[in-house]
Amino acid sequence: MRKAPVWRYRADITASGPSAPAEWGDPAAPLVYVSFGSVAGSLGRFDALYPAILAVLADLPLRVLITTGDGYNPAQLNPLPANAWAAQWWPQAAAMREAALLIGTVGSARP
Repeated sequence: MRKAPVWRYRADITASGPSAPAEWGDPAAPLVYVSFGSVAGSLGRFDALYPAILAVLADLPLRVLITTGDGYNPAQLNPLPANAWAAQWWPQAAAMREAALLIGTVGSARP
């Protein structure tokens, strides 16, 4: 039986531009990038997940960059922990240049 081809996508993470917003947290602290994609925020179940993740990471010596997508207003997460920064969107390739850890989903796969 012949298997379907496997397609892999790898973004150029050497692109120019800032990896993360420069105005928050200790720049020497590891960056945790939290993103469940651009659609997840419009799904109701993330209303509790985003604040829960921030609460778990709030007291750790790291910076948290959390993106919510267009369906969720990051202002709903205020007040943010001192080590966190939230936005609807940040260029993923830029964030991944600096991220020590990604918390998110792997997306969807096609057969």
